[in-house]
Amino acid sequence: MNSQSPESRHAFTVTDLLIVLMLGAMLLALGLPAVQQAKEDADRKTCEDNLRKLGEAFHLHARDQGGFPGRRNGYDITFKTYGGWGSNLLPYINLELAKDFDRDYDFFDPVNQKVSQTTIPTFVCPAAPRDRKTTVVSNASGNSKNPDKDTTYTVHCGPNDYLASNGLFLPTAGYGAIISEDMRARTHQALTDNESMRLTEIVDGLSCTLLIIERAGSPQTWHWNKRIDRPQQFALANNTRGTWAGWGSLFFGVYDGDDPTAPGRGDGNDCAVNCNNFYGIYGFHEKGANVLMCDGSVRFIGLKLNGLTLARLTNRDDGQLLADDDIAGE
Repeated sequence: MNSQSPESRHAFTVTDLLIVLMLGAMLLALGLPAVQQAKEDADRKTCEDNLRKLGEAFHLHARDQGGFPGRRNGYDITFKTYGGWGSNLLPYINLELAKDFDRDYDFFDPVNQKVSQTTIPTFVCPAAPRDRKTTVVSNASGNSKNPDKDTTYTVHCGPNDYLASNGLFLPTAGYGAIISEDMRARTHQALTDNESMRLTEIVDGLSCTLLIIERAGSPQTWHWNKRIDRPQQFALANNTRGTWAGWGSLFFGVYDGDDPTAPGRGDGNDCAVNCNNFYGIYGFHEKGANVLMCDGSVRFIGLKLNGLTLARLTNRDDGQLLADDDIAGE
């Protein structure tokens, strides 16, 4: 005979359920960090794979066209429409989209808008915020085959989390005093404007020279993994950065390690990685960011990369060869 009353049996069942729920909550709490870490590791791996694919595309372009593609088309020249290394590499990344992209027209032109507004996974680090578009508002350039130069066109272009260099934006004090004004200019990087860069001109060595870096999150502004409610420079312009179809380069630089809005001071407190996603290397990874070297290899750069090493990595012909420990920045 069962001596338990219906009330006691019910109380026991509720208590048992509460224990099970409590244990489940504890297990879930213990498992969440592992799940989060697994996601971060997977995102970092995908980001590295994206850069390797881009590296393969750069080298295929060099094979077929005699060098790496121009970082910016339409810059200070009379026979190029607006575009950049991303649109130049499109035939090696997505042939179907490339068939519908006409480089006789600007990337924001109605002829190209269907392609330009497409988000292409190879250009996007999955660790970065989703659902970003870079808005461009502009008229057709003088080089475009579009005869209508008066109509203003608007297009929301697919994002690009990777960037090439136009030169160096570094302090003139401290280690910055070592770098001459000439070596700061936009003529010493792995990519040049409008025309292909022959690999033989990268005399410091393909494994010692930066090709592109993570500069993720654009057109949003990010400081130290916090979003800042402020638009990035060049917002809405035809020379905006942050889209794979447009200009794909900007000066590389450092910031004050105590204030990610202030320029570096030329000392050991300067921050080159993950402090500001404008001039600096910036990835949504815990301990650093990825970069692509000219030989097609991908390196993970730690948070302690110093400004002088960044400068030497950026320039292709300064005669400074770097060891793996210098590049790691850990």
